[in-house]
Amino acid sequence: HFHLVHETGEVRQTLKQQIDEYRSLIIHQATSEELQVASNKIIESILKPVLPAMNHIRNLVIVPDGELSLLPFDALLLDDTYLAQKYAIKMMPSISVYNLLPTPHRINEDTFYAIAGSGFEAGDGLFGTNAQTAFATLPYTLIEVDSIAAHFEAPKVLKSEQVTEAGIKKQDLSGFKFLHFATHGAINESEPTQSGLILSKKIQMENLFGEDGYLNANEIARLQLNADMVVLSSCNTATGKVLSGEGLLGLQRSFLTAGASSVVASLWSIYDRSTPVFMSYFYQYLIDFEHEELSWYDRILIKMDWYEPELIDYKTLALQQAKLDMMEHPYYNHPVHWASFVITGK
Repeated sequence: HFHLVHETGEVRQTLKQQIDEYRSLIIHQATSEELQVASNKIIESILKPVLPAMNHIRNLVIVPDGELSLLPFDALLLDDTYLAQKYAIKMMPSISVYNLLPTPHRINEDTFYAIAGSGFEAGDGLFGTNAQTAFATLPYTLIEVDSIAAHFEAPKVLKSEQVTEAGIKKQDLSGFKFLHFATHGAINESEPTQSGLILSKKIQMENLFGEDGYLNANEIARLQLNADMVVLSSCNTATGKVLSGEGLLGLQRSFLTAGASSVVASLWSIYDRSTPVFMSYFYQYLIDFEHEELSWYDRILIKMDWYEPELIDYKTLALQQAKLDMMEHPYYNHPVHWASFVITGK
């Protein structure tokens, strides 16, 4: 079902203001009543004409353009119900990019690789940009990766002092099915290619290997990956320069270029206490749903490279179910704790 929005500069500016307002309300933990009022404006702007068709579906695939790249669709309220409660929602890059993405469900020798960058202190400045001027310590990343790693056999996990840019570049990442980065992200709006992941504050050691502790978008794109999914569990990993027609130019595209089939990233700075809870839910459902989705015959097809994956697959469904579980959490039920995570790709 297609609906053409007759866009003008005024319409686009209004929509941008509505999205900015909604994001701000979520980040400042507004009440559901306040969110409902702001959500109604956005739904009136972009969804109202297609609402009748949406009554008969369970999945939404969104190819966002411009400001829509920053909108947490999952957290929009429709008659007091979050869209995440009605639909499994997946983001897609431009159609031309999507058709070039590698097929998911890889059979890799290794399964899970994670880094937990917890060795930061307030006031550390690792590069010359105003995108993020202070990098606080991330103690809960250690809890996060340990709880996730428990779901896998023989996971590889790097923590704190083990994490260096030089070491990660040296590591052969092509054998891992899932890559998880729990560290700071930084976005450079004026130069999107300089957006990246802050891995290490050990500048002197990094300099010995010609590195700076900061893995930028260009460097990420040159990695050799074979991952079904990369998870960026860090601050502001999905925000970036917005380009009309191509959607969000952020770190997702760099990891997709490097060979990942899909990327899970966050639309705003996440809470370090609630994120381990969310990620534990997510990975448990990831394992359960993949097992349910793939029959023995499917696994044979995967080995022969003949398998055709579902558009809405186990990764998207696991992300949705983790959000539904968070809605029932006694402390972390507000969308600020779960709505930031979006999945993009195949």
